[in-house]
Parts: sequence; C-alpha cells; structure tokens
Amino acid sequence: MKNSWKEYWDNCSEDNSKNPQIAVQRTKNKSPISANNWLKLHKFVFKNLNLKQDDILLDFCCGNGVFSIEAAKIVDRVIAVDYATKFIEKINSMHKENIFTINKDGNNFNFAKNHYTKILFYAGIQYFDKQELTNILQRIYAASNKGTIIYIGDIPNVHLIWKFYNTKTRKSLYFEKIKRGEDIIGNWYDEQWLHNLVKYLGFRKVRFLAQPKYQINHHFRFDMVLEK
Repeated sequence: MKNSWKEYWDNCSEDNSKNPQIAVQRTKNKSPISANNWLKLHKFVFKNLNLKQDDILLDFCCGNGVFSIEAAKIVDRVIAVDYATKFIEKINSMHKENIFTINKDGNNFNFAKNHYTKILFYAGIQYFDKQELTNILQRIYAASNKGTIIYIGDIPNVHLIWKFYNTKTRKSLYFEKIKRGEDIIGNWYDEQWLHNLVKYLGFRKVRFLAQPKYQINHHFRFDMVLEK
C-alpha cells in the first residue's frame, strides 16, 4: 500500500462529513446512495457472508465503520481494522460495546489465528498491489479455521476500466495520473487472476458475484466470496 493513500485518507477534507457515505467517498456524482439502497447493500453483503449471532467478524479496511456498525447489530463481536486514524477515532466515538478497533496498516496487521469466523474486506482491495494482496490473503488463509468465509467486495474490474473512465475529461485524468505512476481508483483486478491466486493459496471455494444494479459501482466492480 502506497504511503500516498494513507496520507490521502488522513487528510481527506470529507472525513468529517455528517453523512458516513460521503466521508468515505461512497457516492455517485458526489451524492450518497439512498437510504433504501444502502440498506439493501448491507443485506446483500451480510446474506452472502451468512452472518450469525455468534460470529466474530473481522472488518478489514473498515473505513469509518459503515459496515461494522450495522454488522455489530447481528454478530457477537466486530474487530474493525483501518490505517486511517481519523476513521478509527470516529468509530470509537460511537462507544459501541461489541466493536473493537485496531489502527493498523493492513500489510502489517497480525491476523489472530483461529479467531474470526467471518472476514469482510470491502472497498479496500484497490489499495493493495498484487504482491501485497497475495501476502495478505496467504496470511488470512493461514490464520483461518476450515469453513471461515471471506467476503471481498467492490473489486475494480480491469476489463471494465473504460466504463469508469468514460469521458474525455476522465480519460485525460487517467493518463495524467498514469504518468506519475498513480490511478485515482488504485489497483484493478481480473477475475481469472484472483481465481488462480486463491486456488493456489488453498481456499476450497470461490464465488464471484455481479453487483446488483442498485449499487453505485455495479458497472465496473464485482465481489468475491471465499471459503477455507
């Protein structure tokens, strides 16, 4: 993970927004999705994670806790991990008894062995390159029990990159960023590459999910569910 991403989120001017979606820039044309669609998104993710009352959920790259807070209403405990100090402080300020926060870069996070029953890694994969992601998933596999479910959501699809950079202005921005070795989205991934990676690591099951059309990024992102 490039230090520039940490600096970006630590200094983001929107992180104090009263709307939690705007704070993590989960918007379309700078507007957050409707409350109804936000609820439908949570239900979609939690259903595919098969969340249960006795689960211990690791929310990896949790941001300001937009998933942690809702999941905490269902599961026994949530371990919320993010490298952005302001986001962790925001979660702590809510004083949720069953949410435990850790302010840590995902590359350096120590996955507790045989501890989490479910893992959510939503809208964070783009901040890790292939080497980093391989090492993270290898550590997740090593720490997990058989049957642990991992949901990796909002993965930028490299084959749909021009669905996002779909105007002359956006294309110009893309190439200006590329000249500096950057991308405003981060890292883009291919389903086949991810499939081959997780099978190499030993995961028993992998499913790729198309995002429902009510999700704001459905036209260029996808989800993946793993089981050890």
